[in-house]
Amino acid sequence: MKIPLLANFTTMDRKEFIAKLGAGAAFAVTATCLCGCVKMDDPAAPVDVSSLNLIKIDENNFDFTLDLTTQANAPLKNNGGYVIIDNKCVVAKTNTGAYIAATRVCSDQNLRGIVWSGTLNQWHCVEHDATFDEGGTGTTVFNSLGNKGIVVYNTQLNGDNLRVYS
Repeated sequence: MKIPLLANFTTMDRKEFIAKLGAGAAFAVTATCLCGCVKMDDPAAPVDVSSLNLIKIDENNFDFTLDLTTQANAPLKNNGGYVIIDNKCVVAKTNTGAYIAATRVCSDQNLRGIVWSGTLNQWHCVEHDATFDEGGTGTTVFNSLGNKGIVVYNTQLNGDNLRVYS
């Protein structure tokens, strides 16, 4: 493939272009693209809210029940698993087997990045790496805004049904 040069309207092939550009410049141009991708260890697909016994769901006041036998809630069968509800709430099962729930909104810049880290056994904001304990208290020293904490919700297990409410 020939690449036209604007200065003198000649062409050169890709190999020639990279050679003229130099490896250092090529790295500088592509480094931000290559380093910008982050692989999350345990991404969870959002739960289809149409399957919920949903009364109301917003960040401040809601009450819903999850059927733990459905495929959508299968991650909650394992310690460290979590599900995301309507991109507003995260429901998790801690490493000790307790069910907990929190908002998706991080107190650092109000972005919806909160997930549960089963590896760390704490809430984690994938947007800015802020961390929070099970009760929502900020644990990240470098992130003063994250120290404001996050909203956590009540959970109540009744057989195979998990109620999450504010």
